[in-house]
Amino acid sequence: MEPLEGEEGVYQVEVQLLRDKTSFQIYRDRDWDQGFYPSQTTTSHEALVRGPDERGHGKNWEIHGKAGDRFRVEIRRQYANDEDYKRVRWEFMEHDVVNFDEISKHHKYCYVSSASGFRSVIEMKPNDKRTRFSHETRLGKTGIEYFQIILNGNWLAAVHPNTNEATQYDKGVIVEGPNDGGADKYWAIGVHDKDKEKLGPREWVTVHLELKNGMPHKVWWERYESLDAHNERLAWGCQQIFQRHCRMLGFIPWRSNDRPAQVVSKPLFLDAVDGKVGNPTMPLSVLADEEDSEDEEMLALPPVPAEE
Repeated sequence: MEPLEGEEGVYQVEVQLLRDKTSFQIYRDRDWDQGFYPSQTTTSHEALVRGPDERGHGKNWEIHGKAGDRFRVEIRRQYANDEDYKRVRWEFMEHDVVNFDEISKHHKYCYVSSASGFRSVIEMKPNDKRTRFSHETRLGKTGIEYFQIILNGNWLAAVHPNTNEATQYDKGVIVEGPNDGGADKYWAIGVHDKDKEKLGPREWVTVHLELKNGMPHKVWWERYESLDAHNERLAWGCQQIFQRHCRMLGFIPWRSNDRPAQVVSKPLFLDAVDGKVGNPTMPLSVLADEEDSEDEEMLALPPVPAEE
């Protein structure tokens, strides 16, 4: 938003509706913890303005009109008599035809998923015509991954299904957005029986978003045979063998200076009686939990001491 010349504390921006209804909030300095929002979702200019803070989830102003309508949105914040006066208003300017194909040429779509706890926002790669955006992801040890796609890295512009845990095989699934209605609505890779026939833990998958007339139209995915897949499987197998030996010997290997090697139980062979392996002093699940962490970090070797 741009400051209004001649008036302190007043900022304006012109927006064009891309559908008959849109919702919005206002953020200071692009900081998600400094949001301005109404006390409840409303279409009124008179609603009490809250913020700036991070507690505005689900509380939006709504503008109703026709796709193509242009509005001027204004926020006014001034201090008078030790009071913080805030007001948000908007006014209709004109109607213009929306060229979605032209607008989409400047759009970026990003992939967010359970693989990173929905923390990493990864830009998807477009084809030459920018009608398809794709991203390669590697499934974790469960073989399941949940995801959404967001426009220009904006969490309030999510592309999502109309129901939670939707798959590409489900009937009646509709691609919705970009909008702010994606809470608890995710696509799920590896859940449907047809996915289970083709995919599994640590498989590579390519996720595709297809556009039609400049708008999200279809989301689907397919198994992707990485050029490094064979080497990755060998590396993972070697790591699992090493971890199993660590568990049998009763220790956790060195990870870092903050996580040194640690003995947690007697080696299994010391409890062997008459050729039968006894129980270790500490459950093996403790070791398994330590070694099979979600981040799947590779085991590291301790640093080599510097020569004196």
